[in-house]
Amino acid sequence: MAGIPVAAIGTVAYFAVFTFATFAALGYQRARMFLAVTVFMMFLSTLWFLYVQAFLLHAFCRFCLFSAAITFLLTGLVAPHRSVLSLQVPWIFGWFCRIC
Repeated sequence: MAGIPVAAIGTVAYFAVFTFATFAALGYQRARMFLAVTVFMMFLSTLWFLYVQAFLLHAFCRFCLFSAAITFLLTGLVAPHRSVLSLQVPWIFGWFCRIC
């Protein structure tokens, strides 16, 4: 991706999730929306990377699978908050709330 290592992008994403979760815990509503969007983008990226490992490379990386597990856990923690998902960003999470 334009010479930027995927691990660097992942590190920035995890730092952003930590930052947004901290601000959301302090009561900032906009941070909750950014947290939901960031976790959703991480979820989509994880699905893509799992597809690449399974069907294109036919090999799995232990660290990648650990990161995928953490991302699935984060998605499971953020997704049940329907107020964040459906009210603030309905064009992204409208289908996601119906699954929950």
